[in-house]
Amino acid sequence: MSYRVLAVLSVVKLFLFSVLTAQQSQIEKCIQLAMAGKYEEAIRDLQRVLDLDPKHVEARRYLESSRLVLFEKFASQGKESVGRSKWDEATRAFRRAARCV
Repeated sequence: MSYRVLAVLSVVKLFLFSVLTAQQSQIEKCIQLAMAGKYEEAIRDLQRVLDLDPKHVEARRYLESSRLVLFEKFASQGKESVGRSKWDEATRAFRRAARCV
């Protein structure tokens, strides 16, 4: 193999490594956001990772988990609001829950 081919392969390898490292770093940031209860931010950032790499399994798994937690949070708020006859609050909470799925 010629030196040019080896050089090109090395550059491609470094590029791919840097992309993968950046994605992993972004996912770790999203996990920290979710652990801090900032699910909407985590969802937004995970969606960005998936926009770049739609087949990223780990990002998709964390995205679905974050959406589920957020859905449950808003659905619970809606149920509580119904129990207190706060219909406008309940409607807002249920609409937010519906946007999570």
